[in-house]
Amino acid sequence: MERGGLVEAVAADSPAERAGIAPGDRVVSLDGHILRDVIDYQFYFEPVRQDVVVERDGAVLKLELDNRGSPHPGMTFARALFDGVRRCRCNCVFCFVDQLPRGLRETLYLKDDDYRLSFLYGNFITLNNLRAEDTRRIALQRLSPLYVSVHATDPAVRALLMGCSQRLARAGLENLRQLGDEGIETHVQIVLCPGMNDGDVLERTVMELARDYPAVGSVGIVPVAVDERRARPCGQGPPLRPPTRDECRRLVSEVAGWQQGFRHDTVRGFVYAADEFYLRAEARLPDAASYDGFPQYENGVGIAAAFLEEAAGALREALAGLAGAGRCWLVTGVLARPVVEL
Repeated sequence: MERGGLVEAVAADSPAERAGIAPGDRVVSLDGHILRDVIDYQFYFEPVRQDVVVERDGAVLKLELDNRGSPHPGMTFARALFDGVRRCRCNCVFCFVDQLPRGLRETLYLKDDDYRLSFLYGNFITLNNLRAEDTRRIALQRLSPLYVSVHATDPAVRALLMGCSQRLARAGLENLRQLGDEGIETHVQIVLCPGMNDGDVLERTVMELARDYPAVGSVGIVPVAVDERRARPCGQGPPLRPPTRDECRRLVSEVAGWQQGFRHDTVRGFVYAADEFYLRAEARLPDAASYDGFPQYENGVGIAAAFLEEAAGALREALAGLAGAGRCWLVTGVLARPVVEL
């Protein structure tokens, strides 16, 4: 297995270029610290003279970086993770990767469960595969926030949904609490599967996660993504299916009630429903302020409200610039039509 980070580019007149580092080199260590990823690279960088070990064409070179006066050494790496991506050990019944058609690019079929990708890019992880040394590193390097798929705080239900043992499901929940004890913030998602983790199970999950606030900063509830033309079997549970309109309405109402209580206690809503629930329920969307800074924006929670807020100003500017009457086309998906329809 190749070591270190593959250098893709070196900035002109940077410390790296002056040290003789070139594209194609592999940076193995910085001041004696083995580099596992760009996080290590950034964490161990200091604006002083530093020793760097580089591999080039099988040879090991010991060079010196003079970083004085520079915000970074000036290297760009081909990949963020130098030692490979940690793969998912679960077999989630709703896994979107398993539902992808054949023939797409290979990287789309990669099931990652790597806390580093969660920190860098907001990928949701299970925490089921977290080791003691991972927890120590996360705490040391303050890799916060992280994004965690919980789905249910009942280990039996979580195991069923994730297609893993209860031991692994329980380990993920224990790791979540331990990270909170270390001061690491997490944002949690629940993929709602009707008949499995809704109702009383959902309420228990939300309330138990709320006990860990502010370590658990927010909970986003998103609907299971399943082809509506067919239900998918789900082991010992009911077949997977999208929530009905009535179920979406019930969920929206439940979230509103929970938020009212949380805002009384913490000023924040804490739990948020994905936009899709409101659209399927034909319910009024919450205003942008109710999302408390959009902690789950990339999870489809609050995008519509943010769009409406931004579009109002943009539309006024566009109309002001029109010379006369005319027609304008806004293209969108079927579900989002009510959001953009004027």
